[in-house]
Amino acid sequence: MLPDPTAREVQRQIKERSDEALKVIEEARRKAPFLSKWRYWPQKPDLLSPEWEVRKIAREEWETFLGQLDVVKLGYDGIRIETVMNWYDSVRAPFREGKKRKEFPDAFVIASLSTYAAKTGTYVAVVSEDQDFKAACEHFGSLLYFPSLPRLTELLLLDDAKIAGLRDTVVAGKNVIEVAIIDGPADLIFNHLDDKYSVNDASISSVQVTDVRIVGIGDRECTVTFDAEIDFEADLEWKRWRDDPDEDYDIVYESVFDKAPISGTAKTELNAEKTAITGVTYLSIDDPYIEITNEPYH
Repeated sequence: MLPDPTAREVQRQIKERSDEALKVIEEARRKAPFLSKWRYWPQKPDLLSPEWEVRKIAREEWETFLGQLDVVKLGYDGIRIETVMNWYDSVRAPFREGKKRKEFPDAFVIASLSTYAAKTGTYVAVVSEDQDFKAACEHFGSLLYFPSLPRLTELLLLDDAKIAGLRDTVVAGKNVIEVAIIDGPADLIFNHLDDKYSVNDASISSVQVTDVRIVGIGDRECTVTFDAEIDFEADLEWKRWRDDPDEDYDIVYESVFDKAPISGTAKTELNAEKTAITGVTYLSIDDPYIEITNEPYH
């Protein structure tokens, strides 16, 4: 994936580094003028400026590198400016306080990659030494962070036995996912099958993950999909009409216990040895609407 802000950054780096290289050559010529007699010393061309020629060489090297890969160039289609500005307002990675407060190019890179991943249903490896990219990727189950290309290459060369071992690690640590579901279900919406009941509040008491599948592997992290069953308590409110026809009704409050199936996606952190899950950095429930079927005892 080659987002447009990244491509622009590469071109800017080519210009800056080419200029720096020419300055070094010029400084060497000034300090040691006899170098001009050296037969390998670069001579100024008749028609082209040194700046133009050096940049041309660098750009050709960049294009040769890209030619070895299947490159998907990403523009800005599908990116919501409001989304990026919300990241900026809330100082969400890649934005942060201090000198890196205005990281708009990096934000557009993350936005374009996440948009592409959502549109194509794929998982994208994000390779960068910048820890702000790591923090930004934690908000997306589809973006898997790597600090270097060797780390990514190492993963791509993993044999089946090591993949199976990683799956065993995830299955053994599914209780960490269960705790994350209990602690972070703020986006769940509980409704009763009978619309006469209003749900004032609901809380999950326990979770049982029944199936877990690895769908993406990053550096010390992996994204999984899961099926689970939740046990929860819901506080209901409804109108109970009185027996006397001249009377009105009472507002009744009562709690019920129920259970429901859910499924979702989680990004899990792994320890350095990849033998245990240490946390969940991203959690998304496929369908946030939970239907309550049990009725109060009344």
